[in-house]
Amino acid sequence: MANAFSKKVMSIKAIGIAIKLTLEGSSQALDTFNTALVSPIYYAMFTSLTILASSIMFKDWSGQSASNIISVLCGFVTVLSGTMVLHSTRELDPPPSSVSGSSAKLE
Repeated sequence: MANAFSKKVMSIKAIGIAIKLTLEGSSQALDTFNTALVSPIYYAMFTSLTILASSIMFKDWSGQSASNIISVLCGFVTVLSGTMVLHSTRELDPPPSSVSGSSAKLE
């Protein structure tokens, strides 16, 4: 029970600090960063913390065999690797569009 209480205290403290900083003029909104940067980080962190929380709170892996645990971890690494590859290979800026009606002659 004390563990759940400490999580609530830390969450409320974090929200309080974010509100205080926002009121002081230091924006805490997600629009400070590009969505293409925030989304993969959010997805990876959410997945990591969900697996960690379920393993701690529900003792999710206590009845699992070693091969099942390794399978879950391999799947997790595959998802994170795919997210990293998709993020790193995307185009940052759209290619410049061709100007129609240019005065250049093709020969």
